Amino acid sequence: MRINFIIKIISINTLIFFIGCIASEIFIKHILQPDLIKLRVSMNKKARKHRDPITHQLFDKKTYKFKSNSKNNISHKEFNYSTFHDENGWRSPCNDKNIKTDTFLIGDSFVYGMGVIDEHTISCNLSKKGLNTYTLGLPGGDFSDYTKIIENNIDIFNKLSKFKNPKIITVLYLGNDFESIINYKSSNLNPQNGLTLSSKSSVKKKNKFLKLIKEIAHYINQEITYNNFLGLGDSYLVAGIKVSLMNLKGIESGGFYSMYDNTTFYLKKSNQKYKDIEESFNNYLSKISIQNLDHIGFLLIPAASEIDSKRLIRDAKLRRVNPEILDPNFKYESVKKACRRAKLKCYDAREVLKNQENIYYIHDNHLNKKGVLILSNYLEEVINKNI
Repeated sequence: MRINFIIKIISINTLIFFIGCIASEIFIKHILQPDLIKLRVSMNKKARKHRDPITHQLFDKKTYKFKSNSKNNISHKEFNYSTFHDENGWRSPCNDKNIKTDTFLIGDSFVYGMGVIDEHTISCNLSKKGLNTYTLGLPGGDFSDYTKIIENNIDIFNKLSKFKNPKIITVLYLGNDFESIINYKSSNLNPQNGLTLSSKSSVKKKNKFLKLIKEIAHYINQEITYNNFLGLGDSYLVAGIKVSLMNLKGIESGGFYSMYDNTTFYLKKSNQKYKDIEESFNNYLSKISIQNLDHIGFLLIPAASEIDSKRLIRDAKLRRVNPEILDPNFKYESVKKACRRAKLKCYDAREVLKNQENIYYIHDNHLNKKGVLILSNYLEEVINKNI
């Protein structure tokens, strides 16, 4: 008798819950119609994609390269194409194996060519300019990965290079590479947000709360937004919950806001981090010099919201932060000052990408074929000055 009563109570409460959810969805979508929720739902649709096997299935972390002669299908709301990894394990579609390579590019998905078919990649654009380049790009890679790529693929450099000391360029997407550069300088740092181990305890409770918020938001993103679980990816109620979580998240303990696309923004008048970056760069280059490589310089690529004020306003709105308090130039000023102090070459791609229209995808933060072409032309100048 008691069991039946409990089942009845649970059933009634479950029914009330579902009715409440349906009523809330109708009210938010058809009556309240808040602009912020509309924007969030619109972005969810553009963000929706299929899971691809790039990192988990095709990339071998033991050898730090993709499986030789492997193919990958990339499906996204804004682009859909296939990629091929050559016998050396990298996507460099227009590298001519019959002649020696001029320059090697090391980096993340921008070097990989995420968002464009083979003929529009950096490799192929430079090939048309008479430059034989080889690209070693790891989608989702960060600054620490670039050292591992170099150390594990030194045979490729020596085999393909035109020069005794192979020439390489490290491509840094400062949208989300910045923190990994800072953390690279010392193993005594906590991988999250550049916190030293001694300061870790002072923010322990806050970090636990933020971790819970991030896990919930991540679950909503992956299982509901991207996979459209039970058709809830377009739900106004779910979008509202996600926006509310952004309100609770607040600023990261490293002193920056992380946007929905993982682009980070520091507050205006934040203390520059050029000393940490200088140390990281020197450590990185010392490891490269051991391999007898000639490092041409660092190429800095911005996120769309770092050079487009309208995009920043949109992204800040989704993150629930006032764009007026954010400094889009902070990271670049820090990196370029570090380069000047260490007498290193840093090439700021904002010079050619800023004030250009329609060079990034609407939701995805990668350059489209027009943007990649502009970047490739800039790289052509950089390479020709150094070979």
